[in-house]
Amino acid sequence: MDKQERYNELAKEIYKNNNLDESQRLEFYQLHKTVSEPEDCTLFHKLFELGFVHQLKYQENIKYKFSGAEEEKQIIEFLEEKVKTDGLTRDLYELLVYLAHKNSIQTTVNSPAIPKIQNLDFSLFKTKFNYTDRRKYLLRILESFLRYYFSLYQVGNIRLLVGGGFLDLKDSPNDIDLIILMEYKAFCDSGKISNLKQWISQQKSSSDIKPPLDIMKLPTDNDLSSFLAYQQLTMIGNDVSEKLTHKIKNNIYSGRDIYKIKINE
Repeated sequence: MDKQERYNELAKEIYKNNNLDESQRLEFYQLHKTVSEPEDCTLFHKLFELGFVHQLKYQENIKYKFSGAEEEKQIIEFLEEKVKTDGLTRDLYELLVYLAHKNSIQTTVNSPAIPKIQNLDFSLFKTKFNYTDRRKYLLRILESFLRYYFSLYQVGNIRLLVGGGFLDLKDSPNDIDLIILMEYKAFCDSGKISNLKQWISQQKSSSDIKPPLDIMKLPTDNDLSSFLAYQQLTMIGNDVSEKLTHKIKNNIYSGRDIYKIKINE
């Protein structure tokens, strides 16, 4: 079997969503560089975007990592080449900067700042950010959400990371961006998270552009070596100049702090 035939065989398995082991994936990466008819769609959309990114975001084991540093460096190399030609989707851009962060590699694209997390008392948080009617309205929704959360989960306290545009000086932010830090059992309870999101969607008024709260979740350890923690913390801890979803060749970030708040029932 020649190189092109072997490459086509591996590409077919990827396209059928069949799992390849690490040695097969490394073989595929090497062949992709050398065969005369490489399939970029298979590599970028089936293997990276629909395969690894999906697993990193959604599978229960949020500690999922690639098989090793060699594979991660191969992926960085491919993504950097694609930046120069077509640009990347948002997911692939996030994958590139995450892998570069994890492997301490300097990339050709800008990476988001790792946000500083500051502890803040909830009463002080409300006093600091309630200086317009819109902000007071969002804070009232947040307090109602907390009451619903306590009744749903039957817990005595909640820990939140708050970031996003609500922390900027704008008078009329669209929403409050929250990450709920949860024990792992609660983190895995998708039913209750669906209930929370449904409750939030019901609070959207006719004048709201989007629901008043934007919630995400992380396990309490929120280890930045996991893709999920890196993605969420840098998302609410940075502002991006252009919120493109495709053909991204670079992003310009401005960092912002995140507040960590513990609230008792």
